Amino acid sequence: MTASSAPVKTVLIADDTPFVRERFTVALESAGHRAVTVKSAAELLARVRADLERLDLLVIDLRLPHVSGLDIIKSIRKMDNGRLPILVFSGTVSTAGEVRELASLGVSGYVNEYSAVQHILPSLAPHLFPELNVHVMASIPNGLWLEQMGWLDDIWVEPLAIKDGIATAPERPGHGLAIKPGLLAEHRVT
Repeated sequence: MTASSAPVKTVLIADDTPFVRERFTVALESAGHRAVTVKSAAELLARVRADLERLDLLVIDLRLPHVSGLDIIKSIRKMDNGRLPILVFSGTVSTAGEVRELASLGVSGYVNEYSAVQHILPSLAPHLFPELNVHVMASIPNGLWLEQMGWLDDIWVEPLAIKDGIATAPERPGHGLAIKPGLLAEHRVT
């Protein structure tokens, strides 16, 4: 799916660090999406309240000043009834208990706030375009799943065919996908 054919998505980035907001904005806007940035919990909650129906994804720093990150997520969930996917910046999670509580609140995942610009969109894509995720557990001996993105086509013996919005797996046993032989050999754990 190219930037020109993909639907435009709106992502709200909440972080009190200017360069984090700027990098995520550059990554999203260069792909044709809309980035909305806020730097405080009050701004975040006001923006969610005002733009709830127009937002597609929230990416949140849990250490915004003057409020608990868990309280922010709870407040958002009261407004959206669990509709919005929420990612949190991985560096802002400090305990396993916090991870469990975030999961119970429906947080979709984590993203590295220090990612290079070219790695930001691929890390957000599964949450912006969940309909393109393809489970390929059997293809990767130690993997759980992998997103179908055009830049991954080179790893498959025969990639998914996408026509008229429908993904069709190759005619192979199992789920139909196979990684090119030897491609993962250097990463295999024995």
